[in-house]
Amino acid sequence: MEVAMKKIVLSAMGVLLMILTTEAFCAPTVKMGAILPLTGPLAKEGQIVQKIMSLAGEEINAQGGIKSLGGAKVELVFGDNQSKADVAISEVERLVEREKAIVLTEAWQSFITLAATRAAERLKTPYYVPNSYADNITERGFRYTFQQTSKASVLAYEWVQFLNHVNKNFKKISKVGLLYENTDMGQSSADAAKVYLPENGYKVVADISYPVRATDVTSFIVKLKAAEPDFVLQGGYMGNAILITQTADRLGLHVPFMDNGCMNDPSFNKAVGTLAEGKLGMTSWNKDVPGGKDLYEKVRSRYGIDLSGIYTCGYQAIWVIKEALEKAGSADREALRDALATIHIPGSKLYIPLEKISFNEKGYNDKAGGWIITQVQNGEWFTVWPLKYATKTRLFK
Repeated sequence: MEVAMKKIVLSAMGVLLMILTTEAFCAPTVKMGAILPLTGPLAKEGQIVQKIMSLAGEEINAQGGIKSLGGAKVELVFGDNQSKADVAISEVERLVEREKAIVLTEAWQSFITLAATRAAERLKTPYYVPNSYADNITERGFRYTFQQTSKASVLAYEWVQFLNHVNKNFKKISKVGLLYENTDMGQSSADAAKVYLPENGYKVVADISYPVRATDVTSFIVKLKAAEPDFVLQGGYMGNAILITQTADRLGLHVPFMDNGCMNDPSFNKAVGTLAEGKLGMTSWNKDVPGGKDLYEKVRSRYGIDLSGIYTCGYQAIWVIKEALEKAGSADREALRDALATIHIPGSKLYIPLEKISFNEKGYNDKAGGWIITQVQNGEWFTVWPLKYATKTRLFK
């Protein structure tokens, strides 16, 4: 009996030792939540971002995880906002309260981001906004929202600086048409453009807003064409850009169009064919910027995806959150919020061509710069502005 008892005790001690040893070498998991349009009208875009973010998480784990947390692994948990604000709010609550995500990111559309960040603020959970750029995202006095890219008003300012460049060197422009979707993203950039354009001597001859889910834009293009613009600034999403391009060609409106970023994607070129030639798009990254080719080839090899700037922002976001966790040395939401609020990452360490990532008291990455303008030439997007990143400098024949 005594021998048997000793064997049981020794066996139990062995099991306990094995458990303790396993726990010592198995670091905890840190959950990052990402809310994307995985179904609905923007499902294709959302699913691409899901892949890119997952890749970043895998790379972080392969490099040892979060070292300040003992090598904690990153686990990405995803929510589907379906391009609906009320659904996004429910997904914020699910990811925070049930999945125990300590930080949230993405959303894609600005009006979704506005709703999701409001819910995150109520739950005192950091929300890192990589891609949405409506001005009011960080103008509401929130403590937990951090906006990575420049606002729509900055985008509009860069639009006009580029127009000045075109006007001086390539094509005389005096009349500009504005065509934009009717949610926060399109309206923010258009509102700012209506200030900057007259200040720089341009006349706004058309100010046209269309429903973001429009399936026919004929009446809007007819009105735009009647205004006889020399140049069109458009704001919308990929489906909008495709529809506008095809309709403008059908109705004979053949002036330069510059998009706010969603056009800048190889899938746009595939959808409209030769109509893409000469189109201009503002974005945050292109494969010809410094370091861009390596990331492009890595993603293409892994997923068969032709990466564009609008997706790369999400990839960058996961790496910034990783650095904030390293700085915080804690998986506590409040500690992570404080780390994001004081983080400073120079442009040399970023994947997208920003000058830095560092947030002001409103949670906005002010003085980030980083908007580039690309153009389709011979079927491919090339950076044409600013000149320090330009791989093509001739814009029009």
